[in-house]
Amino acid sequence: MKVYFDASRPDHQDALRALWSATYPDQELNGLISDQWKEMGWQGRDPSTDFRGAGFISLENLLFFAKTFTTSFQQLLKKQGGKRSAWEYPFAVAGVNITFMIMQMLDLDALKSRRTFVRSVFLQMLSENEWAFDLLYCVAFVVMDKQWLERNATYMEFNVRIYSLLFSFCVHRDTWFSSSVYQYNNTSWSLQFKSHKSLKNIILLCLCIRMS
Repeated sequence: MKVYFDASRPDHQDALRALWSATYPDQELNGLISDQWKEMGWQGRDPSTDFRGAGFISLENLLFFAKTFTTSFQQLLKKQGGKRSAWEYPFAVAGVNITFMIMQMLDLDALKSRRTFVRSVFLQMLSENEWAFDLLYCVAFVVMDKQWLERNATYMEFNVRIYSLLFSFCVHRDTWFSSSVYQYNNTSWSLQFKSHKSLKNIILLCLCIRMS
């Protein structure tokens, strides 16, 4: 499942440009290496250096979120919900970390020869619904931001908040998909998840097994 980001590949370059266009449709990108990327929450001028262990899928996740749940994506990006701290978490880097975290939880970064139950179940789900990982990613991002607000977290707590999400997945699994999660609600978001009840149940099963 993992494909490392390669800045020399045209399709990877195109995906970065597509992310910029989806995020800032009215703002022209000066180049793939530019100070503009810092606005999105990348650490420096070259976002390709931030993908690290998560690989190309983390870019695909961000792009899916930006295109599919535009309102939610923009509200998270602009930190519009709740009382925000003076030093906020870097949006894009948080997205990469969430991808990496989910891959670890579901054993998707494991060697193909290593067959675990949670990995097998989730891969079967992916074969039935190609958007399963992307949908889980979007929910995880919203939950992480919700935790951030509830705990009045600061930038120095960024890594702690990301990894506390591991426990939130299991401990709060029964309320994950309740209305409280949808603080960045819009019609497309609601309809998407109402039509994926079986997807929700399998995801929660995988997470409970992984945390046990």
